[in-house]
Amino acid sequence: MRFVIPALVAVLLAVPAPAMAAGDDITVSPERAGPGDTVRITLACTVFTGAFAESAAFGKVAIPGEQGATVRAAPNPGRYAVHARCARDANPLNDAWLTVENAYPAGGAGTGGGAMFTRAVSPVVSIALGVLAVAGMLLLVLRPRRPRSRR
Repeated sequence: MRFVIPALVAVLLAVPAPAMAAGDDITVSPERAGPGDTVRITLACTVFTGAFAESAAFGKVAIPGEQGATVRAAPNPGRYAVHARCARDANPLNDAWLTVENAYPAGGAGTGGGAMFTRAVSPVVSIALGVLAVAGMLLLVLRPRRPRSRR
């Protein structure tokens, strides 16, 4: 039993985590904008030969380099997919979304997700910490019991 838990922990940490979608291939900043607002589109490309982004929110725009491109959001509210490629014949990048919202009064009820959408650590780190926490609890529960000394 003494070697089972460390072996289990070693196996769990050695098994590669499932491939996670990068999700940061296309950056839309801000992700929520009003009709006609300016939005910056950047791509995670190493080479920008013919790089472009395209969406029903702003049409097709060339992305000249790491600095990205500034576009005007659609005049109509809605959620628009943003597609992009680093080159004309390259594989498409992971899509991003641009939400065009009608203006709403300042100071209204802030019922959105807020900090729930920020990621402080990567999912791999979170999974590893969870596995270590479970292993630690198993060690505490399954540790050998020592008889109490009577005085």
